[in-house]
Amino acid sequence: MGGKIIGEWSDHLGGTCTGNCEQGFGIAIYSCNNIKVTRSIIRNCWGDGITVGARAADGATATSQIITLHKVICDSNRRQGLTIGYVDSLIVDSCKFTRTTGTKPKDGIDIEPDNGTAQRVYIKNCEMAYNDGNGIEMNAKTNGTAVIKKIYAYNNYIHHNAYSAYVQHVQESEMKNNYLTQNRFYGNRIYTVDTSNCVFTPNTFAAPSVWW
Repeated sequence: MGGKIIGEWSDHLGGTCTGNCEQGFGIAIYSCNNIKVTRSIIRNCWGDGITVGARAADGATATSQIITLHKVICDSNRRQGLTIGYVDSLIVDSCKFTRTTGTKPKDGIDIEPDNGTAQRVYIKNCEMAYNDGNGIEMNAKTNGTAVIKKIYAYNNYIHHNAYSAYVQHVQESEMKNNYLTQNRFYGNRIYTVDTSNCVFTPNTFAAPSVWW
């Protein structure tokens, strides 16, 4: 509960990458149950500020379950603010995911399991801003068994990103009552491809008068 994690991106000595150059996470929650991270600041990591999911080595039954992130700030990390993989029941409440830059995808939040299902994810009262990539990305890879469904994003402030939200191959999800403004692509609207039983309205294309 509380505290800071400051990564070593500024002093990283990895040189030219020939293999996996996306590690170096501030917090990695793999195949865990009943975890809460609150009032923490994570900056300057070589990979993600936080990643939640399962390692490939743990197998298909190793989902993370009942995870809460509350009032966490992930700022100036290299790959993502938050990556969400194989997870069931995740609450992301009153967090900030900002200024991600360095290596793709460079999103504020990226929901992109390699395999398995990301489901029952609630993203509310959060700010995703000044990321080189998207504010929120949901992208179920089609070359495996990945499924993304039951993602609920409400009352978030998403601004100064590439797309406000980039959504592909997603089911039974909602993005409503969010503030979407000054994102670079698609006129602040939510970009969607191959979605079913989803709701992406109403949202407001202006900044809120008061924010966290």
